[in-house]
Amino acid sequence: MEKALKAMGLACGTPLRKTHSIGELCRGLLDVGLDPALTEDEADLLDTVYLPSKYPLGSVLPAFEPDAQVAQHCLAIVDRVLTAAANLIAAN
Repeated sequence: MEKALKAMGLACGTPLRKTHSIGELCRGLLDVGLDPALTEDEADLLDTVYLPSKYPLGSVLPAFEPDAQVAQHCLAIVDRVLTAAANLIAAN
């Protein structure tokens, strides 16, 4: 997911951002007029799940355990962003 967002920026000439934050990458794309295909709330949700699982401090998700419904929602968001990234890269 983060790599897809970074690839979208790179395909349009935006400098690579050294971050794992989906929200930060999303805002960076919006700042240069690119549509990352996800809302700020969706980016926050993905960061809530992704960042603590990638960089745990104690347990993987200390304050939140996503259920199957949340996981399916996250996968749908990721699928939409990957499709948008592939389309943008193919167009450039």
